Amino acid sequence: MIQIAQGEPRYGLISGEQVILARNGGVPVTFAYAWFQKYPIAVVVRGEIPFDEPADLRGLTVGVPGPFGANYTALVALLGLGGLTDADIEMASIGYVAPDVFCAGGVQASM
Repeated sequence: MIQIAQGEPRYGLISGEQVILARNGGVPVTFAYAWFQKYPIAVVVRGEIPFDEPADLRGLTVGVPGPFGANYTALVALLGLGGLTDADIEMASIGYVAPDVFCAGGVQASM
């Protein structure tokens, strides 16, 4: 985001909430194109784990690409809905291979 604000590169593919966060932090970026109309982030939880509400994430290992971007922002929001913080889960930075890591049993839940 900082590189885009500085003009190199001039454009980037960034989720809308990242633009809001950047502008709130004084980074002068402009959102020019909405590439989705509804927030396309979800959590997937292993079938053997009871999961009915966000608070059920407590104590689980949750995979995200890293502590940044749309997936992380959605996780923080989901935790907040459940009255949790990141201290209530084990967050695992798994890069952009969530299906592989999740299916191999590397995490109990994934964004």
